Amino acid sequence: MAKELQRPTRPLIVVLFAIVCMSTNSVYGQFPDDVEEGVVLAQPGNNAAIDDSNFYSWALGNDLGNMVSRNESGLRDRFQTLLSLEVDRIDRACSLSTDQKKKLQLAGLGDLERFFDQLAIRKRKFDELKHDQNNINEIFQDLQLIQNRLKAGIFGEDSLLYKSVKHTLDPQRFVKYEKAVHERQRFRYQVKVEWEVANLDKGIGLTSKQRHQFIDILVNETHPPRRFGQYDTYVILYQAARLPEEKLKPLFDDVQWELLTRQFKSALNMEPVLFSMGVIPEGIQPKNPKNWKGPKELPTKVFAEDKELTP
Repeated sequence: MAKELQRPTRPLIVVLFAIVCMSTNSVYGQFPDDVEEGVVLAQPGNNAAIDDSNFYSWALGNDLGNMVSRNESGLRDRFQTLLSLEVDRIDRACSLSTDQKKKLQLAGLGDLERFFDQLAIRKRKFDELKHDQNNINEIFQDLQLIQNRLKAGIFGEDSLLYKSVKHTLDPQRFVKYEKAVHERQRFRYQVKVEWEVANLDKGIGLTSKQRHQFIDILVNETHPPRRFGQYDTYVILYQAARLPEEKLKPLFDDVQWELLTRQFKSALNMEPVLFSMGVIPEGIQPKNPKNWKGPKELPTKVFAEDKELTP
């Protein structure tokens, strides 16, 4: 009999560790690697200091964290390269002038300075707390702001670069830019959907035909999250759970459908969180009106602490 895919509940500290250890391979919020398991967490009463090498891995993910450990200037160089690639991408879509490219480059450098300023603030706070492993939970919570910044994208919709694009391009060119961004998001979302169906397949046992049909329906009938990040799986399943039953149920046998609907119920139970975090696609209203408190932009939350933490 097919085995249900479990999503075990973990203590807060484990969940936070799982989130911060996701490998974030670029500032564009590209697809995170699998969360590392088997990590030995600090036990209560353990007053040993936390090693400095953990900070960048926890804040940036393993790939970027290891890069900083080997070469501190490497991270800034990599982000500046990504900035150049992003400006080039906009140029290909919109045919920028030399002055426009310079203006966007400067705006992007402003985003990088803002990010590195926040990283430095958190490093100073880490240095204050690292002497006692009982502070590990507080450290993880503080580093969430950096992780959220990376997942939302340093050059995302709240960035100086994006705002400069809106003010630099004429309306016709900005439409071209938005179209290019939309196409990139759709491609990324399709990859996310394929990954999620493959994950469900492990517990449900799908045929090749079922997988392809399921993917086609999800790609065509659901929408990318407003912000890619840690809730992507739930956004996909939440939307799937709200599709008319006649669209999906005929694809599966009775046992598969029973197991799948359990996953749908779990996603529907996440409705208050998904709406409060502002990741549900625009135009979708909650099944339970009590869960609607108006849209909440994730990037606003990302920098909600800036005024308090800036020296």
